[in-house]
Amino acid sequence: MLTPMSGSPSDGGSVVPAPSTPSTAVRVFICDDAPEFCQLLRTAIEAEPGLSVVGEAGSGRKCVAAIRRLRPDVVLLDLSMDNNDRDGLWALPRIRASLPQSRVIVLSAFSERLMGARARAAGAHDYIQKGASLTRIVGAVREAAGERSTGGRFR
Repeated sequence: MLTPMSGSPSDGGSVVPAPSTPSTAVRVFICDDAPEFCQLLRTAIEAEPGLSVVGEAGSGRKCVAAIRRLRPDVVLLDLSMDNNDRDGLWALPRIRASLPQSRVIVLSAFSERLMGARARAAGAHDYIQKGASLTRIVGAVREAAGERSTGGRFR
């Protein structure tokens, strides 16, 4: 069951599930301004045993506020969000400062060659170009959380 927090990710709002997350699950937060992409990621992640999406945001500013409250293990962060409420490059160092134990995986349409080094310098654990397989993304979440990939359902 989803509880809207204020709008949808596309307008900078966030969506947080009702409190029923198993305490042993890897807690994942998604920050992207494309609601369809957020839903795809949520579906793939929640289909995996031991992974749970604890929230979503559609802007950098809302992401930083939500992760401080929700304390996820892993944050999937888009670098470029077109909603004028701060982007992932603004959010990344703030996430790292607020929750240094959380791992940030950047998901971006920009090539790794173009933005990967900059994202890693700002504290990203991994950089994945959008268009990568869901298996690659789920594997990166597990690796960032210190788990080995189970192979996943999505290939």
